[in-house]
Amino acid sequence: MSESKVRRAFRTTKIKVNRETVPSVEQREGLEGLFMTMEAAKTDAVTAERNAIIAAAKARTQQAKAQIAETEFLQAAAGNFTPVAGERLWIVYKDNEGTITLEGFTERLLRNNLRAQQDMLGSQIAGSGDESEIDRSGLYEAEDDDTKGSPDPDAN
Repeated sequence: MSESKVRRAFRTTKIKVNRETVPSVEQREGLEGLFMTMEAAKTDAVTAERNAIIAAAKARTQQAKAQIAETEFLQAAAGNFTPVAGERLWIVYKDNEGTITLEGFTERLLRNNLRAQQDMLGSQIAGSGDESEIDRSGLYEAEDDDTKGSPDPDAN
């Protein structure tokens, strides 16, 4: 295929708004007005999009600062509380009395929660109606013996 045929195959169709294609002055002026409105709207859209990008980046920066502050708090708390040093997932907040509270979600707790969800889903799927036939022995983990004597991070 020759180069000119290839160019023609990918050529766009162009229609110009001028006296020859739109003889009515009113229609041309109407299209001209709508074009100016369209251009202004596109400019406003780009500006809004750029402002949103800046705002999102600033939000991510603030989220990162908050994450750093929380991690620094947990690092300091780990020096005072052994469970904080040994478990990854902690939520830090002030309770109703204004006391700083560290609530830990241990790996055992997370596993037991997943098992409870599996059990509930299994019961729903089975739909047997007779719950006494379902063997739940060994479904949940008890607190490890080596953590006896230390405060239970799962206690309410």
